[in-house]
Amino acid sequence: MQEEFASPLEDTTPSNIPSDFYIELFETRSTVAENLYYWTLCNQILRNALAQLDPQHKGMSLWIARCMPPTNPTGKVRSLYESEGMGTAPWKENLEHDGMFLGAESLAGHVVTIFHYKVVNNLEEEVTLVPVAPSPHEKSCAIFPILYSGRIAGVLSAASTQLNYFSAPNRLALLQKYADLIALIFSPAEFYAPEQIALHVMPIQEQQKPFFTRFNDLTRKSIMTAAEHNQHTNNAEAENQVRAQLEEDLLQYAIQNALNGDTSHHKSA
Repeated sequence: MQEEFASPLEDTTPSNIPSDFYIELFETRSTVAENLYYWTLCNQILRNALAQLDPQHKGMSLWIARCMPPTNPTGKVRSLYESEGMGTAPWKENLEHDGMFLGAESLAGHVVTIFHYKVVNNLEEEVTLVPVAPSPHEKSCAIFPILYSGRIAGVLSAASTQLNYFSAPNRLALLQKYADLIALIFSPAEFYAPEQIALHVMPIQEQQKPFFTRFNDLTRKSIMTAAEHNQHTNNAEAENQVRAQLEEDLLQYAIQNALNGDTSHHKSA
C-alpha cells in the first residue's frame, strides 16, 4: 500500500506550463491543416501534460471529453464523448480508440452539470454524489471543466494509479491551466450555457462496445451515401453524423435497461 500512496508533501510538480510550450503550440496552430487542427493540438497538449504530471511514469491517463452537439428538438446537451486520450503504463499511450459516451451517471457528467472541478482521492472508499466503479488501475482522479465566457465545452479528466495523487495543490493548479489552454482549441459555438445542459444516463462501457464496432463501417457508408447523392462529406462530418446516431441508439438502450431493472455501476471519468 505504501507504494500506491502519493503524499502532497512530496509533490515536486511545477505549477505552471513552460513558456516554451506555448510558443511550440502557437507555431503548430499557425501551420497545421484545418482538418487536423483539433486532433494535433489536443495531442500536443496531452503529451506535454502527461510529461509534467507523471514524470516518473507511475501511471496516469488523461482524457478530453466533449459535449455532444445537440441534435434533439430540445436543443440540450445529453451526453459527453471522450474524443482524445493518452496514458502512461499500465494505460496505453494512445487511448483514442477506447473512447466512450459519458452521461449523468459519470463524474465527468457531474462536473459538466455543476461547472466546477471534482477530485476523488480514493476511488475505492470515498463516498461521492455519483456512484463510481473505477476502471482497472484507477485509484484517484481529478476532472476539470473546459470553460469560456460562462459556458462549457467538456472536461479534462485525469486518473492515477496512486491514491491521493490529486490532493497536491501544484498538480491541481497545473491541471486547471491545461484545461484553460484546451479551451482555446474550441470555437465559441462549441461551448454551452448551463441551461443547455441536460445530461441523460449512458450505458456502461462494456455495453457500449458492441455499438462502436460498427463505427468505421457506418462512417464509410455515410460518405458513400453522400457521394451517391452528389453531396460532399468529409471524414470528420461523417464521423459526427455517425456519433450522433450512436448517441441516440445508446440513450434508447439505456432507457430500455432502466425499464428492465439494470443497476450496473458506471466509470468515474
